[in-house]
Amino acid sequence: MVKNGVILGILKGQSQTLESKRILLIGTKYSPPEKQGKFNVYTANLDEIFKDIKREITGNYLLNLFDNFSPITAEELSFIINQNKENQSIKSIIEGFLNQKTQPTIIDGVLDVFPIDYSHLVGNRTYYDNFLDAQTKFYDKVETLSAFNSLKNSIEQKISALLKKENKT
Repeated sequence: MVKNGVILGILKGQSQTLESKRILLIGTKYSPPEKQGKFNVYTANLDEIFKDIKREITGNYLLNLFDNFSPITAEELSFIINQNKENQSIKSIIEGFLNQKTQPTIIDGVLDVFPIDYSHLVGNRTYYDNFLDAQTKFYDKVETLSAFNSLKNSIEQKISALLKKENKT
């Protein structure tokens, strides 16, 4: 957390090796990290970047290429590119992905609420008109799952105690 350009708190500790160029200490002046030599997907010449690409595009490749993606977004975009690159340019696929309408989504089996439907994730989907409804339903499911797991653990403990008692007699 930074206030008036001064670091008030940090989430993770940092290795204080001599190779580290950027030191984050509470009470010191904040400076943003140096650029990593990655492209900004919104301003890069996508036709030029992908003109000679013939191989499958991976999420890691996109993470190393662009500074705008989270790992899950890079995986989703690589999935879409690889499904459609024979019919569409990679540039048009990326632009379509970046400009899509949000669709709050819960995917069964994945404990998260997503702003879009990540098609590379497997599971039944429930779509919502807004993020608040999706989050409310998600936390209802989490509470139900937590109650179920608590009941399951209680039953397992009782069965274990009964089996131990049975073995002693």
